[in-house]
Amino acid sequence: MNKNYMRNKFAVIILFILLWGSVLTSCKTISIEKHMNLNENIESTSTLKTEPIQNHSSPTITQTSPTILPGPVTPSVEKNELVFANSTSTSIETEFVSPLEGFKLEELTEIVSNPFIYAGDGKDDGHHGTDFSFYQYKSFEKIEKLPVLSITSGRVSSVIYNRPPYGNMVVVETPFSSLPVFLRDHLLVLYTESEIPFHTNLSCPDFQLTENPQIIESFSLYILYAHLYALPEVQIDSHVLSGFPIGKVGNTGSSGNPHLHLEFRIGPTGYIFEEMSHYNNTASQNELSNYCLWRVSGLFYQVDPMGIIEYYLQNR
Repeated sequence: MNKNYMRNKFAVIILFILLWGSVLTSCKTISIEKHMNLNENIESTSTLKTEPIQNHSSPTITQTSPTILPGPVTPSVEKNELVFANSTSTSIETEFVSPLEGFKLEELTEIVSNPFIYAGDGKDDGHHGTDFSFYQYKSFEKIEKLPVLSITSGRVSSVIYNRPPYGNMVVVETPFSSLPVFLRDHLLVLYTESEIPFHTNLSCPDFQLTENPQIIESFSLYILYAHLYALPEVQIDSHVLSGFPIGKVGNTGSSGNPHLHLEFRIGPTGYIFEEMSHYNNTASQNELSNYCLWRVSGLFYQVDPMGIIEYYLQNR
């Protein structure tokens, strides 16, 4: 009996040990699985959290050469050709502006006091230009001392100090290359087809043209501003832009009242008139010669200033 009791007791102990070992093994497996699942959850959570961090990371910096924009350029005129500083030499189109400060080009027709009249080739009579004057116009009480502005950009080719008949006078030359194409073509059509120099009855010294008028290589538009109030504010061979002040309306020279006398002429590029006068016993031979070259030779062919301005306004 004792042996049976001891055998059963020993069997119970062994069974208990086996069962306890099985329990421990099962618990360890569960612990490992939980730990693995926990790691997977942690990794999954970590991945979800790092994605937005990557989206908000600093942008990639790519080094590129900066684009340098050109700065403002100052327009100027050089060798009868308008150019931009810091750029290749090139002609630019000049714009017409009113020769009278405070007036629009369109308003000039309202203050024409003496229009252009062409009397014929070689004639010094008629009226070679257009006069502008008024005693009272809109807010202007008088025209005298009203600033005179250059209509075009160009080179000053003449400055005359109170000599008859023009008085104080300025001529500005603008090469055709600086004019709008439509205006350039129009002026070429207007240029005389007659033989130059014209025959004239005006008392003129003998002079020789410096070039063959039949093979003129380049033309310019010459604009004359006469009877200015005081000494002109520009010098020969200086350069002006459209709208640049060149003097004030006056009554100098052969003039009966304050007005601006305006002449447009088509001629060969590059002429300078250092002096000019006529109808005066003190006029020198050179003054007379220049006057005749300008007025009656035909080399500097007169055209209607208002006709050109109106054509410009219609086609610009």
